[in-house]
Amino acid sequence: MAQHVQKPVAAPTSLVWRDWRNHLRQIALHPVVVVAAATIVVSAIAIAHPTIDQATARMFYDGAGRFPARDVPALRVLHVMGYWATYLVVAALLAILVARLSRSRFADAVSWRVWWFLTLGLALGPGLIVNGLLKPLTNRPRPVQTDLFGGHHPFVAAWSFGESGFDNRSFASGEAAAAMYLVAFAFVVAAPWRRYVASLAVLWAFAVSLNRIAFGAHYLSDVLVAWGITLIVVLQLRSLLSPDATDRTSAHGT
Repeated sequence: MAQHVQKPVAAPTSLVWRDWRNHLRQIALHPVVVVAAATIVVSAIAIAHPTIDQATARMFYDGAGRFPARDVPALRVLHVMGYWATYLVVAALLAILVARLSRSRFADAVSWRVWWFLTLGLALGPGLIVNGLLKPLTNRPRPVQTDLFGGHHPFVAAWSFGESGFDNRSFASGEAAAAMYLVAFAFVVAAPWRRYVASLAVLWAFAVSLNRIAFGAHYLSDVLVAWGITLIVVLQLRSLLSPDATDRTSAHGT
């Protein structure tokens, strides 16, 4: 007598669709996707309504060819501190590299995974994409360089590509990108400190970036796009490298 073989029952269409819907929802809510979507929206608005950039810059303009914030000593110090913060990070990363290559006991505090995460975050975001690609390829003059604010060049909207002879372009903001990059450190400290480090990094990025807008050195879209690009790089690297604080205590040689 032949044995009856039960055929597998196909999953109902409603269950398959529910699984796909949940999967798509997870993708849509992924931090990288959210930040990328926000950056695209900001870029589209800046291109379609360039007067927003102009109006924001005009808030800090005195109408006589000057941005008064440039003459405030405390704000000039903040501008310099923005540069030095990046230099200190680079110096620290180089010191960690030397320590690990020389097998110093001080290197045990930071794993290779954390080092690569922090190094690639700075090198790819503010370094390669913002300063290495966007600035040389775009032709956007800074607000202070345009005829709207006492300069000699016409206003150019965000994401405008093409050579126009500018050596010091506005899009995107390298200092805003470097300041926002410091959020990466929130992912490599102990869990109780992450919220505080992230909050301080965001406040620092806001202060440095607003200062650049007040100086007439950047438009609002320069800053927001730089933030978006940097966060996309940092968040994607975090997904790939998972630089949790536990790495530093459990993986001395990895």
